[in-house]
Amino acid sequence: MASAPNVRPLESVKRHRRETLRALTLPAIFIAVLIIVFVLSLVIPGSPFRLREQVQVNIIANWMLMCFVLCPVVLCLFPIYVILMASTFGLNWLHNVSARNLRRAQTASRTIADRTANVSEDFSRRSANFNVRFAFIDALINIFDRYSREESENAHDSKHE
Repeated sequence: MASAPNVRPLESVKRHRRETLRALTLPAIFIAVLIIVFVLSLVIPGSPFRLREQVQVNIIANWMLMCFVLCPVVLCLFPIYVILMASTFGLNWLHNVSARNLRRAQTASRTIADRTANVSEDFSRRSANFNVRFAFIDALINIFDRYSREESENAHDSKHE
């Protein structure tokens, strides 16, 4: 394998790195140093801005909490909030889109259930009418069963006596 040739960074890349350092990194460092100097000036005993009462210290503590804890938390959780809101609107849209088709399916299901109930009710009514019309035939057919039942009961009673 051939080794990679030594390539020196281009002048434009060097300039871009310097500008990035100057534009992004130095202001961030400057602001951090400024905050540290400000807080130390409030705490150092010989400072003319020294806080002398507990209430004043609480104000600074609350301000530091907001700057270094709450603001970063809000910034970090904001994308999650946006995603959750977008998913809420998306689910609402899906609900509205699917509602029409689901209502159609619900109506079809209800219609089928009503037709099934009507057919079974009609069948029950016809079966009952058929049984009423031919009840006398059942009595004729079962006439011999009555005698055999009575005989078997008599025979059964006589065995147990």
